[in-house]
Amino acid sequence: MLSLTTRLKIFLSVLAVILLTGSFILYSKNNNTPSGKNEILIKALMQGLSTMHYKPEKVDDNFSKKAFKLYLDRLDFNKKFLLESDVAMLRQYETQLDDQLRAGSFEFFDISADLIEKRTKESEAFYKEILSKPFDFSKEENIELDGKKLKFAKDKNELKEAWRKQLKYQTLVRLADMQKQQEKATASVDSKGARKTMEQMEAEAREKVMTAYNELYKRLDQVTRDDRRSTYINAVANVYDPHTGYFPPKAKKD
Repeated sequence: MLSLTTRLKIFLSVLAVILLTGSFILYSKNNNTPSGKNEILIKALMQGLSTMHYKPEKVDDNFSKKAFKLYLDRLDFNKKFLLESDVAMLRQYETQLDDQLRAGSFEFFDISADLIEKRTKESEAFYKEILSKPFDFSKEENIELDGKKLKFAKDKNELKEAWRKQLKYQTLVRLADMQKQQEKATASVDSKGARKTMEQMEAEAREKVMTAYNELYKRLDQVTRDDRRSTYINAVANVYDPHTGYFPPKAKKD
């Protein structure tokens, strides 16, 4: 059970977000340009958090570093899109976010959004090519699944190799499950009435992984710039506490 004090703090944080969103809608009527609305939005957000949050943060370089880390984790937690050089380029802004927030600037966000959109499209070719061929499961390999322990790839070849291991692992998981099912069920047969071979099950497992990624990339194609902007703004808001977040007008209405 949450204490009364904790619940009150959460309520005040949520209330602040609602008031901020309402303020944004009101103020943005006086400026119909997208850049103007976004500038008003971030300024209203920072002003509201500074004056209404129960535990206001000092917006300085340290704040900027925290927001940068939260945002980078949400941008590519599993290190399957961005390269080491991309992160190094973005890191030039690590201590500048506080200045940009005060100025109503989305310079860093726009650069990061352009970059992740580009890398996401490039990665689509990786999984389609890799899953088009059978995996060699006779070769012993290791894979790290904890995003916190992973490192960004140094180049595209290293990134593609990371994708290969991830897809091989996911195929192996499905293949192992299919093997167990076949061992238990007597009805697991092909059209000729024979038990499925390892090659047949491996092909089916790859097809299942392919279908899952096709669906994933369909959803990724539907992510808008405003959706990405909300992710960035929420990274900033979450520096204050996990319960403080930004709701864009549509999400607030929902």
